[in-house]
Amino acid sequence: MRSFTVILNGKTYEAEIEETTPGVNTKRFSGGPRTPASAAPQRAIGTPQATPTSAPFTEPAKTVPSSGGTTMTSPLPGTVLRLNCNEGSKVSKGDTILVLEAMKMENEVMAPCDGTVSIKVASGVSVNTGDVLFIIQ
Repeated sequence: MRSFTVILNGKTYEAEIEETTPGVNTKRFSGGPRTPASAAPQRAIGTPQATPTSAPFTEPAKTVPSSGGTTMTSPLPGTVLRLNCNEGSKVSKGDTILVLEAMKMENEVMAPCDGTVSIKVASGVSVNTGDVLFIIQ
């Protein structure tokens, strides 16, 4: 049986690999994360250390209030799958304005307030994080 230290989402786990039949390994994870917070993560010599990054899907679309209304920007890169309203439509807070596809997942972008929508993208267009999707006045 071989023992390894595995780091997953910033938590350290102990993993054991046991050979059950020739050429076939079974992985067994014992317990939860290690309790000592001061335990330094182990890594093999010569391997690059991963830089922690924030998950892009945890941030909602950003609203930017301006004199011209409330601007909604894309929370992540993706493709505008469909528009659920037309230019100049009256919308209410919580209405789904468009659906953004990212990594085969559909993400609804909703109106943050009541008003008239001015759409700045078209269906099928690729957008990057921070690109303006629509403005509500």
